[in-house]
Amino acid sequence: AARLALTSPPQQVAAEARRPLADMEAAIKALVAANEHREIVAQTAAAAHLAALIRNDKSAADALELLAIPALLNCLRKGSGEPRASAALGLARLQSIDPEAPQEVFEARGEPTAVAALLEEVRGGTPKGRGNACMALYELMRGHDPAPAAVAAGGGAAAFVGVIGDVEDGKGAEESKGGDSGGATAEARAEALQALRFLHRSVPSVLDAMLEANAPAAYVALARDGTPRGRADACAALVTIMEASPRASRMAAKAGAASVLDAALRGLDKAARGTVAMAVARLVEGVPDEANKLFDAGTHEPLIAVLTDGVAGGRASHPGDAALALARMQAGSPLVSMTLVELKTHEALLRVLKEDKLPLSKQRAAFALSFFGELEEHVARWAVRDGAVPALLAHLDDKRASTRHECASSVERLLLVAPRETTAAVTAAGGRAKFERAMRDPDAGVVAAVRSVLASLKPEGA
Repeated sequence: AARLALTSPPQQVAAEARRPLADMEAAIKALVAANEHREIVAQTAAAAHLAALIRNDKSAADALELLAIPALLNCLRKGSGEPRASAALGLARLQSIDPEAPQEVFEARGEPTAVAALLEEVRGGTPKGRGNACMALYELMRGHDPAPAAVAAGGGAAAFVGVIGDVEDGKGAEESKGGDSGGATAEARAEALQALRFLHRSVPSVLDAMLEANAPAAYVALARDGTPRGRADACAALVTIMEASPRASRMAAKAGAASVLDAALRGLDKAARGTVAMAVARLVEGVPDEANKLFDAGTHEPLIAVLTDGVAGGRASHPGDAALALARMQAGSPLVSMTLVELKTHEALLRVLKEDKLPLSKQRAAFALSFFGELEEHVARWAVRDGAVPALLAHLDDKRASTRHECASSVERLLLVAPRETTAAVTAAGGRAKFERAMRDPDAGVVAAVRSVLASLKPEGA
């Protein structure tokens, strides 16, 4: 039957495609015939119907057995517009259901390869097609180990960034490169972000390509005007890329991240605000001057709300994230500390220090509290009383040099204001030996802070 279909004239193929396609076999045969004749109407109907039929384990298994993958890939290679979008959707659904499908897609014969054909759709397809292709590539990378390297080699990072930073009216993020004048739907941008984050985790070396395409600006654009899910995921992606590269923080700042993160803190639901708070912390860590912009926008106010909500029963990581953001804002602008003192923010920070179950949250609260001493000496003493020093010492060997430096410099600030209490706390926690070992830290900034602490510690028994 398939051979007869292949020899039918285009008019007959189109007519057959308009008839109801009762089952998987009929849909695949119709698509094979439509691909052969490049009959757009037939391709559109057959590809859309085939994608719709792939709904569960049985239908996916039937599709594999009946050679749906070659038919869908040929449609992707030979079709245009809607047929290509439907073919990409069919491939995405098939791979998401059947664990054998990703390898078959990856190893399918023909030119261009499946990866290249899908990337071509990401770059130049219809708005829906771009999202479907991103979804298909994500499922391919997730399901077949060699796929991420192939996607990276094919320029996948820049292709995904082009979708993330684009919008439906064709006006992409001003600073992002790539994309298509046809724009991308909100759903497509979210799918592209998911694919790019998986690619970055799988192939860390794509970071350079991501920065070249200005991924931070694309993330900022999505955090500004995406769906709620897209905005939250974009903030999480900003955290990851700013952790990976100081340059990313500068690029995000240039794209207007401060105002976007402020809006996200105020507009997203509570479940997302801890991630946004962490993005604020990473932004100010990389670009301290952004603290003034955030302070002028009043960003400390929603951060304090996150701090308080977290202690009241929110996700345990959120108060720590907010504490870190507030601490880094204080480090970047003395005005922040003055305002936090006036707002009695230390009360919420002390509760985190005493009540939060996560050691990292306690460390971050202690870091934030260490700035209060210059203005309110009693706050520093309360912090030491409530366990700030052990919380800081617990992370003196953290894998991040910035965290190690923050721990040492926090103890140094506490020593300046409450030398007797802090010295006693350091001694009780075995801190002298820890600081002496930290003198061998590979980071020069950490060593300088540790040296200052050791010089400030009162001799034992004094």
